[in-house]
Amino acid sequence: MGNFVVFCFIFVIICVVGFFAIRFGYLQLRNFFINKYLSGITIDNIDSLDGRDFEQFLYYLLSSYGFKATITPSSHDYGADLLLKYNDLSIAVQCKNYYKHAVGVSAIQEAYSASKYYNTNVAIVITNSHFSRNAVNLATTTNVILWDRDTLIQLMSARKSEKNILLNEIVYSLKTQY
Repeated sequence: MGNFVVFCFIFVIICVVGFFAIRFGYLQLRNFFINKYLSGITIDNIDSLDGRDFEQFLYYLLSSYGFKATITPSSHDYGADLLLKYNDLSIAVQCKNYYKHAVGVSAIQEAYSASKYYNTNVAIVITNSHFSRNAVNLATTTNVILWDRDTLIQLMSARKSEKNILLNEIVYSLKTQY
């Protein structure tokens, strides 16, 4: 009976260690492929994506920065295309792939509504374009954060070593918003 208990104990320990080793290996492999995928993408590639592919790209990009990202359903998303978590920070993200024209106030309204619906700390609109003056004014009033083409390029071009620094700056600036 004593040998059986020892065997079971050792078996459980091996299973637990194996689980964590596999999980760690999976995460390392996943991060490798995400970074490999992201390294070959340019802003010109982004401009040619459709809306859902743009959302998926942002999912991978923001995940590479350490955000726990979730893509919402393509319909009935209450204005959020992505939901992000980072420690105690929760973020509703509205994604707009509008290469040829400025993002207007409706995107700000959607992000603001999504933030209220999902009870997040912060609402962000991310675009590969720029924002209209009215959108900027509304975002200022509603505390919706705007990430335009220039910000997106900065996020895309950051080297692996720069991502932690940029992540800290992002989180700090987001936390000062709420």
